[in-house]
Amino acid sequence: MVRYLKLVKTLFRQSMQRELAFRANFGVNVIHSTLHLVGGVGGVVVLFAHSDTLNGWDFSQTLALLGVYLLVQSLKNLFIGPSLAALAGLDGHLWTGEFDFTLLKPVPTQVLVSLQAWSPWALVDTLLSIVVIGLAMRTAGVPHCGDLLLFLLSLFAALGLLYAILLFLAAVAFWYLGTPMMWIFDSILQMGRFPIRIYPHSMSLILTWVIPVGFIVTIPAEFLSGQGTAMLLLPGFALSGLLVGLASHFFRVSVRRYSSASS
Repeated sequence: MVRYLKLVKTLFRQSMQRELAFRANFGVNVIHSTLHLVGGVGGVVVLFAHSDTLNGWDFSQTLALLGVYLLVQSLKNLFIGPSLAALAGLDGHLWTGEFDFTLLKPVPTQVLVSLQAWSPWALVDTLLSIVVIGLAMRTAGVPHCGDLLLFLLSLFAALGLLYAILLFLAAVAFWYLGTPMMWIFDSILQMGRFPIRIYPHSMSLILTWVIPVGFIVTIPAEFLSGQGTAMLLLPGFALSGLLVGLASHFFRVSVRRYSSASS
């Protein structure tokens, strides 16, 4: 464990050094994050200017949902997204042949692939998402310790689901190089800005059990706002563990298809 913590520290420091080489990026990222936040919160405000509830969700609960969505997105953009994009993106290591060096390093390939690139500016988005959640809780009231614990546990399961899906989609690039599957999923994930139950029943089932946007965003938000049912944690963790296992297996199988750039 200490070995991997040192690896994370080293990779994060390298990413920070790369980002600091272009210091103007800091201002651009702060402006982008602020506009993204204002647009999201503004959309909720406009929506509730014409309605008191959204399929049973009031203003504070919907604002909490937005905060959870932004938090999940920021954690994805911190390292999961950049790392897997560095592998399978249009200019990723599978294109350039740099994956050869990844295979030669004395670290499990999946671990290195999952941690190799960090976006330190995503920490700004993380802080802003926590501010949104704080505002929602100030309006609705501080959640009970039990609800907060369930929220943290469900968030952990949600990140496992998110990682599994993105790892699976990145592994698809070993079979069909250049397929923008991760970008397509990002578009689907944006549906998590609103409660899953506002969509038609068939779509809600798909977004819960097939493409588990509901487990990733809506269910953690329900726990945060005191609406969640503890029994949902069991299928959530089961689904998360199952998908991580399947995605890891598919990744290992996919790596065997890789042809070295020097061959």
